[in-house]
Amino acid sequence: MSTRPSPKFLCAIAVIAAIIALLPQATAAPDVDVTGKKVFVLPIKGPIDKSMLFIFRRAFRLAKKTKPAAIIIDLDTPGGRLKETQEIIDWIRSVDAPVYAFVNPNAISAGAIISLASDAIFMAPGSSIGSAMPIMISPMGGGVQQLPPDVKEKMLSVVRAMVRGLAQENGYSDDLAEAMVDPSKEYKIGDRVLCPEGKLLNLTAMEAIEIIPPQEKPVLAQAMVENMSALLAHIDLADADVVRFEEKQAEKLGRWITMIGPILLALGALGIYIE
Repeated sequence: MSTRPSPKFLCAIAVIAAIIALLPQATAAPDVDVTGKKVFVLPIKGPIDKSMLFIFRRAFRLAKKTKPAAIIIDLDTPGGRLKETQEIIDWIRSVDAPVYAFVNPNAISAGAIISLASDAIFMAPGSSIGSAMPIMISPMGGGVQQLPPDVKEKMLSVVRAMVRGLAQENGYSDDLAEAMVDPSKEYKIGDRVLCPEGKLLNLTAMEAIEIIPPQEKPVLAQAMVENMSALLAHIDLADADVVRFEEKQAEKLGRWITMIGPILLALGALGIYIE
């Protein structure tokens, strides 16, 4: 029996390769007028995954070249994978421009961690932030996977150190950051307990902007703002040109391929086996 691949199989591989070849276009610089004062707005809408990184890579590469007046990350996310979250944080650290987080309306789990990487956090009315304890999702069924205590502690210690470092870098309370991650961590200011032991810290907009003595600054967020225009006015950039980064066609294609990538690999392996 011949082991030579059939023409149909080779054609299928060629089509897949051609699609993947389009992906580098996803990181190309957008058609943006780089003159004048600019504010880049980057959305994080929905779960944080590999495909979301296309926009961030494109935006931050352009930011390094053009030096915008500010970058605003517009957050409405339930969280996502730690690896992709770490890459977004690395991009934030690499840019020479102030980065602001706009919680609009939710920055949960990985969204809260990314917010701690920003220079200042702003909250929309009715928004919330917190609950960043790492969990493992089971590949079978997508539910939360139960882990042995030692493995769970190892994961938890890594994320504890991450959020503590981000809080120290950007002027937030490292005790507050740890309370978002570790349910064994109590968080209080003075005699007031904001998060008792056994719970994860999650703050509403009103709680995040409250000033609780003896502290002289808000608990976490700089201010509550109605919308993006109000945020720009608050940071004295109301007259700046806003550049909103949205998915390009190539990036949408990249998102689609990322989603079906495991299926393509399985089909390819099956095809090789059949041949």
